[in-house]
Amino acid sequence: MIAARDARENAYCPYSKFKVGAALRTIDGEIITGCNVENCSYGLAICAERTALVKAVSQNKRHFVAAAVCAEMGDTFVGPCGACRQFFVEFCENMPIFLCRPDLTYKETNSDALLPDMSYYDVLGIRRDSTDQEIRRAFKKLALMLHPDKNKNDPEAQDKFLKMKQAYEVLKDTDLRRKYDLYGEEGLDKRPSNNNYHSWSYYEKSFGLYDDDEEVVVLTSADFFQSVTSSDDYWFVNFYSPGCSHCHTIAPIWREFAVRMDGVIRVGAVNCQEYWDICTNNGIRSYPSLIFYPSGQQYSGDRTVEDLEDFILSALPRLVIQVNSKEQFSEDEDETMYLLFFCQDRDDEDCPSDRTKYKMAILL
Repeated sequence: MIAARDARENAYCPYSKFKVGAALRTIDGEIITGCNVENCSYGLAICAERTALVKAVSQNKRHFVAAAVCAEMGDTFVGPCGACRQFFVEFCENMPIFLCRPDLTYKETNSDALLPDMSYYDVLGIRRDSTDQEIRRAFKKLALMLHPDKNKNDPEAQDKFLKMKQAYEVLKDTDLRRKYDLYGEEGLDKRPSNNNYHSWSYYEKSFGLYDDDEEVVVLTSADFFQSVTSSDDYWFVNFYSPGCSHCHTIAPIWREFAVRMDGVIRVGAVNCQEYWDICTNNGIRSYPSLIFYPSGQQYSGDRTVEDLEDFILSALPRLVIQVNSKEQFSEDEDETMYLLFFCQDRDDEDCPSDRTKYKMAILL
């Protein structure tokens, strides 16, 4: 600290009048100092911490055991700027840093503590513009890797997992995510509970049941109203709960159904454990509940791919007509375009099935 104070007196700061000195102690006991240097022509300044660090590195000294920064700003202990903190992290292990005043009163911290906490996006390893589905996929991947059940020899496993789960709980909630983006953790006036979690097998088998299926749209509180209830699109939505055995039984059927109906209707899924508000607002009382929109009709038939297809095709407008004469076209005054199938009879093997024709009619 004395060396940093002495270096402060050499500061060149005729514009700010704010003197700063810094000192680094190398692993072999040598002390290397630096001070801040300003530049009037370009508005540039070189901080004292970087001056000392650059001097040390230029002398091939790259292992340090402590640092001190000396400045005077009332009752405040002045720490390194953001750029200097990054330099410390690049070249220094987590070492003690003494923030002192010219009278040698000081506050001790360390290089790790000076860095900002990882953002929730960093914790999950995702971009700030990640979609809800990308957030869930990232969380599931990390949950399987970091779960305490799989890291029993790591005493910090639970803390790591809970921190990661906290990030997920905030980012999956539209309102909390917006507040976090604007104000950081301090803006979260209602943090989700973060002290409970499911078993590893739950995250492997039950979490994100449809997250890896491209044809099944995973709906959330943020997009259900806009995409489904206030849209004219045809939707068939599976309201499910991860703990429901029947929901797991129908999952492969629902996936196959979504593939077959791709482009005909939108096929969705809502996790009622995650988005209970959607399920409550739609009157869901049992799982799985399969509801067709925009009519709101609930399906109660057999849960096979063919039966689900027949239900949807019967609910859609009938756009296929049997043409028996060319006069039928001459009577059409709105110049509608038609796709014609020429078949010898209904049993013609080369003729598309009624189901296929209905699907194509919707696609057109």
